[in-house]
Amino acid sequence: MDSVKILMVDDDEDDYLIVRDILEESPENKYTLEWLPEYEKGLQLASNGNHDVIILDYHLGGKTGLDLLTTLRDKGSSLPVILLTGAGDYSIDTQAMELGATAYLDKNTLTYKQLDRSIRYSLSQYSQLKYLQDLSMTDQLTGLHNRRGLIALSEQHWRVAQREEALLCLFLMDLDKFKETNDTSGHQVGDEFLIAFAETLNANFRGSDIICRLGGDEFAVLAIISADADSKKQLKRLDKHVAEFNDQRNSDHPLAYSAGVVCLPSGEPFSLDLLISEADKRLYAVKNEKNLSR
Repeated sequence: MDSVKILMVDDDEDDYLIVRDILEESPENKYTLEWLPEYEKGLQLASNGNHDVIILDYHLGGKTGLDLLTTLRDKGSSLPVILLTGAGDYSIDTQAMELGATAYLDKNTLTYKQLDRSIRYSLSQYSQLKYLQDLSMTDQLTGLHNRRGLIALSEQHWRVAQREEALLCLFLMDLDKFKETNDTSGHQVGDEFLIAFAETLNANFRGSDIICRLGGDEFAVLAIISADADSKKQLKRLDKHVAEFNDQRNSDHPLAYSAGVVCLPSGEPFSLDLLISEADKRLYAVKNEKNLSR
């Protein structure tokens, strides 16, 4: 069994030593503990997603474990978090649970049995929730996010763009003459086009971008970029990847797409519905220029 990687963020080394000694009681040496005493470094490492469980002390210098947990959730991290405190406080417990902490423990009375059970429960809950979330937000044909996934993740992506003072751009795309392709070449070729375009989007955009199949032949990408000119560069790269696919396939029915792009400057209020509506208008205009119907 692989060792469970635990990150502990606590500004008191004595607390770390207590938790380390408790975890060393594991008969199978199944836990690996890494400790950081600084809030900012702890936040950075916790955001990387390289650990299985995060243990936070409530008091972290001038900030709290709840502050760190809030920032982690804003960044999109759903890793299980266990909060430790030196004294029981129902209000802190309630806040921790509302923010998604999986356990709230008093370190003064902490035992191996208690901590081990909390870690195992946290991992089990995280695994089940992630499976259900992935299932409900994934398009089965392409493996991309579906519309529900875009809705669930979009506001979190906007928050990241705000912190980075960057543009939040929505690329709304659909395949040209897709119905004609289905009618003349069959739905198997149509599915091949959908899968190929999904793979092209994955290759062209960053892993941190939200890439979705909204339904039918309609796709969307919510991306954080530094300048409006970069959105045009993205589409040029996408054109290149699509051309490469068509060259390899060498068919009378090439893969083609149209796109409408709208970018939201940092500081502007966010509405996914308004972004989609504006991008759809621009996509419609592009289709009209090509004399294509939706």
